[in-house]
Amino acid sequence: MLWRSTILSLALATLATMITAGAAQAAGEKVAFHFSPPVDTTYVATSKVMTSRTTPRGQTRTTENDITSKMKTSRDGQRVVQTFSVTDAINRLDGKLIASPLLRVLKGLDLTYALGPDGQATELVNFPGLLAAMKKAQPPERVDAASPFFTEDGLLARRRAVSNPLTAGLAGKTLAIGQKSTFDGNALLPTGETFAVHYTATLKKREKTPDCDCVRIDFTSESLPVAGKPKTVGVKGKGSALVDPATLTTWALQNEEAFTMEEPGASTLMTITMTVDDSLAPNH
Repeated sequence: MLWRSTILSLALATLATMITAGAAQAAGEKVAFHFSPPVDTTYVATSKVMTSRTTPRGQTRTTENDITSKMKTSRDGQRVVQTFSVTDAINRLDGKLIASPLLRVLKGLDLTYALGPDGQATELVNFPGLLAAMKKAQPPERVDAASPFFTEDGLLARRRAVSNPLTAGLAGKTLAIGQKSTFDGNALLPTGETFAVHYTATLKKREKTPDCDCVRIDFTSESLPVAGKPKTVGVKGKGSALVDPATLTTWALQNEEAFTMEEPGASTLMTITMTVDDSLAPNH
């Protein structure tokens, strides 16, 4: 009986050592991040963006935009471009479905953005062609209603506002599981307002899915001081992303940021909360 007890004790001790070693190895595992998006592969991209605007008088209005697109990355000469073909678009105001002038005309259009080496959208490709396609597909009254929003700068701002803010900060870096990385970047609203922020990203763990050998990254954002503005003006946020480190493809992103800013034409402050919930799936 003693030898059985001894063997069992040794087995348990060995198992405990293996578990401890495995945990230590996982904690020290190195992950390298490269921006190398799969070319000529089509995905289904779903983007849900909710913005709530609260004034000092306590009035709040909430807008929700749900957009589904076919997303494809390709090469245009030396640059990488990403095309979103909008298949469905829904807009709600304070929970009620409404006809958004912009979203009504986006359906069926192909929006192509040039990407920089850090994965951020740098320009909207061939806006004149896109504008001509919109005018050809829509009746004049819809074109007139959408024109104030259907601009090159506006469409680029909307894309950049919902892109993964970590891509630029992580590209080219190698991190260990549990390690933090800090870097400066920009937090953007779909309306184009830009705030310089400081990001802190933590590589939490490996998270394998049927589609990728991903990693989970949690992050926070806090605005840098704005010269000539009250200290209360700025941004604070937090989020989580599921990323393929080999390509920096973002499979899932949840991000919430609170923007405190001056009301247009006034010195009073208002708060805009933007929540982004994006996901990617293979286009089977």
